[in-house]
Amino acid sequence: MIPNSFRDFLERLRKEGKLLELKKPVSKHLELAGVAAALDGKPIFSDKIKENPHARIAGNVFSTRELVCEYFGCGKNELIPKLINAIN
Repeated sequence: MIPNSFRDFLERLRKEGKLLELKKPVSKHLELAGVAAALDGKPIFSDKIKENPHARIAGNVFSTRELVCEYFGCGKNELIPKLINAIN
């Protein structure tokens, strides 16, 4: 099922246990990138950014072909043709 919005997709990932929500405040300068790299591509979300308390950041959301296919509602074999069609 194709999500209605990026927020809907994040919520679905959260419900399925595929989204890691960071509980501690992180800095957007190097610290967040380090956390994302350490989690080996797992999608992350944080609404606790040290430099801006009103910011929210999602990362690694499209880090695998499976996640991209899930977002676009297609199988692996359909992804490249679907992307080419969208570009054209």
